[in-house]
Amino acid sequence: MRKNPKFLLVNPYITDFAAYDLWSRPLGLLNVGAQLLANGFKVDFIDLMSREIYGKKDKYYTTGKYHKEEIDLPEPFCAWHFSKLINRKYFRYGIPLDIFYDFLEKIEVPDIIFLTSIMTYWYPGLFFTAKILKERFPNAKIVLGGIYAFLCKDHAINSKLFDHIIFSKSLPEVMKGISDIFNFNLKYFQDVSPAYNLYGYKLKHFVLTSSYGCPFRCTYCASHKMYKKFFQMVPGTFIRNFEEVKRWTGTNEFAFYDDALLVNSARHIKVILEKLIEKYSGNLNIHLPNAIHPRYIDSELAYLFRESGVKTIRLGYESSEKTLQEKSSNKVSIDEVVKGVSFLKDAGYTHRELGAYVLFGVPGTKLEDVLKS
Repeated sequence: MRKNPKFLLVNPYITDFAAYDLWSRPLGLLNVGAQLLANGFKVDFIDLMSREIYGKKDKYYTTGKYHKEEIDLPEPFCAWHFSKLINRKYFRYGIPLDIFYDFLEKIEVPDIIFLTSIMTYWYPGLFFTAKILKERFPNAKIVLGGIYAFLCKDHAINSKLFDHIIFSKSLPEVMKGISDIFNFNLKYFQDVSPAYNLYGYKLKHFVLTSSYGCPFRCTYCASHKMYKKFFQMVPGTFIRNFEEVKRWTGTNEFAFYDDALLVNSARHIKVILEKLIEKYSGNLNIHLPNAIHPRYIDSELAYLFRESGVKTIRLGYESSEKTLQEKSSNKVSIDEVVKGVSFLKDAGYTHRELGAYVLFGVPGTKLEDVLKS
């Protein structure tokens, strides 16, 4: 390996029966890229899910369909009873293969390749991408990180497609893991912005988080397992990151990726929204695709949502069934949902902007409970 190795960061293809771009960006990979750049390394980057490279016409606030190619069903779905019960086509989503191959031909040969992973059941797309990279760059070391790597460690190891796997989701621990693997002396820079400048072209939208982890311990969620502590940025640091990324991307479309955006709202999200209103006068389209906690919505927050430009709100409703509420975390009740929605409606929101996530398929849950919710 060269004394000053060259890195390639890749957001892989995904495979699924259906997929849609709801302000999707590989934020963890972009954070790693920012740290590598800050440490003086040369970095190439390709987002195989970037609809700016190849995608369908935009729909709701720059969301839209990915390019897709039909592929064979994975073996677990080929069983007779499954194929008869659910007659669905299966696809690989992302940019056309010829564009990916063309990119790989043009870049400098990398020494180290980082692959990220998100949904655990998207692993066939990850494996497909890893095989292409191994074939094209046989001497490069392939390092896997991300959610799938954390949650399905043994499965990832048994694939034998990755030279190294980093199981942590905390960025400081990820950087330490890279240092340990390659005997680097990497510094961790706390305030650098995610490296959206690596795209090299204008984007339809961007995402950021103002916090990591979650203080709740819901039985169906892995956030508290991936992050040992709940951490919120200083609002001023978040605003600096926001301004820099907005300048790089050239767009007013933005989504928060936080798992617990409204916690400590008086000292955190309310301050952030006030600063965004002061700076941009509501000329932003802000989206909250991750569920927010209804119990923290009050009249002031609903007003700040409206004034700052929040266009999409998704509530963590989960279930109207009290037993399930108590078993999961007891973080939401019907009264809190009704109260939160009332504040939002008073601020001018309608059903077009509001949605709620309902749990389906939880062991012990009855279909009538889901329909009631």
